[in-house]
Amino acid sequence: MGGIVIKKTQIVSNAINRNTKEVKKLQNLIETMKKKLNLIKNIEPQLKNAEKELELITKSRKNLEELFK
Repeated sequence: MGGIVIKKTQIVSNAINRNTKEVKKLQNLIETMKKKLNLIKNIEPQLKNAEKELELITKSRKNLEELFK
């Protein structure tokens, strides 16, 4: 009878260990996603600045084209 209890306890223990490993993997994945999100947030202002610079360059080019017509 004691062997059955030990066996069931072992099965439950193994299941808990597997779940713990899966939870840890998910926590690591969440941390990775948070880091990637922060990178994206940091890039957004740089992209907006680049867009503004491109607009200025385009306007300057058009002005130069008008001057040299």
